[in-house]
Amino acid sequence: MSAGPMKDKYMAMLQSNVEPNEIFKSMIQNRGDIMDQEGAFRKEFYNHEYVANYRAMIPFYDDLVSMAVRGLPSDDLAIVFRFMKLLDPRSTVREGEQASVRQLGGIPAWAGAFYNQVVGAGGLTKDQRNFILQTSRDIFNQSKKNYENIAQQTTERVDRYGNMDIRNIVEPLGISEEQYKKGENYISNLAIDERLTTPPKIEEMLPQGASLRDVWQDMRNQGLIRNSIFVKLEDEYGRTFNNFDFRQMWTAGHFSKQDKIKIKKYLEEKYPDFTHDYLNLD
Repeated sequence: MSAGPMKDKYMAMLQSNVEPNEIFKSMIQNRGDIMDQEGAFRKEFYNHEYVANYRAMIPFYDDLVSMAVRGLPSDDLAIVFRFMKLLDPRSTVREGEQASVRQLGGIPAWAGAFYNQVVGAGGLTKDQRNFILQTSRDIFNQSKKNYENIAQQTTERVDRYGNMDIRNIVEPLGISEEQYKKGENYISNLAIDERLTTPPKIEEMLPQGASLRDVWQDMRNQGLIRNSIFVKLEDEYGRTFNNFDFRQMWTAGHFSKQDKIKIKKYLEEKYPDFTHDYLNLD
């Protein structure tokens, strides 16, 4: 028996001439109590949001790394699906099927529309693929960090009791070390064209009194932003399209380079007196 309160207790009983069978009974009872304590700690640990989310992400990120390294265009849909599951592991979207708002859960509406676009047409551009892989890596690593923090906190709490085995409470979670390093080495070296992922600061272009709402409506009318995204937000999420939606869509590669050139042209024509240097996409 390792040093700690329990060992001290039994040593004291021996020194007090307590009958060995009584000590043995106490040890059995104490072991049952410890198992109950370990079970309570284990349940609390695995029910923690950070632990549950990380546990759910592991198989999706594991698959995504394998597909990323393989580099087959036929994996694009599967990569987007796993990206969606990393955004919200609780979503009920099924791979290869159009995603409804109810299935999306906490996934942004624009991401759901992007997924449905790939389901319908298939294929990612190089920049879209690289962005998805890098963002997936960032999401997974943050979740991994959150899990490790909770595991450390739980270990410290258990250690203070001195009578439980942390191995019965916290089990190591994650993809294999080899697979993790493979993903880090491959994804961290992907090239991202920042001209394509840095959204234009439209709010800084607006003349005094102009409205972003009018900009979004113009883009909607001209087909620069698909009407289905506005409809989902308005009818099913109960809100209007906003600047955050636009910036997220731009950064995530929802728009193709051709789409972004069209948007740049629209902005230059609408606001000719404002600089557009950071939209140098030609």
